[in-house]
Amino acid sequence: MSQLVLDLKCLKDKIATNYDIHNNVYGGNGMEPNIIHPSKRFRIVVRLVDFLFCKSDEEFIKGFFCQMIVRNLHCLNSTNGAEEMRLYMSERLFSAHKDDLRLINGQVLDVRIGVWYGIHQSPPIFEIIDFKILSRNDVRDFCEFVKSPLGEKFLNISNS
Repeated sequence: MSQLVLDLKCLKDKIATNYDIHNNVYGGNGMEPNIIHPSKRFRIVVRLVDFLFCKSDEEFIKGFFCQMIVRNLHCLNSTNGAEEMRLYMSERLFSAHKDDLRLINGQVLDVRIGVWYGIHQSPPIFEIIDFKILSRNDVRDFCEFVKSPLGEKFLNISNS
């Protein structure tokens, strides 16, 4: 099951903390073996900012075609409203959505991402597994739900 995360800053902090602990960044003796970390899945509802197409050979070798830049939704009263994040996307996934006229800057997306770690203490990679373009009604219903007592309960269970 994916964890629903509403604030990109919290997601970055959660992943960074997990990465630092597993790699013994704080006070490690440097003699620890490299660990292959389990991947994690998250669901985020965000606003599309732009696409950046990959140019480096390393990104292409890893199977990435572009990065989707996303930003927190303002309706969720996030203290980090301007927080942005770059998510890698495969060419297959980009091609499946590129002709959709609703995929424009500012559009709200329901995105499932996988976070995976390389070996040799490389930083985590955020990759889009799938995404859906949300309608205005979907966004309104989502914002009302997460602000409700039932939504708060759901978020607590999802993130425990």
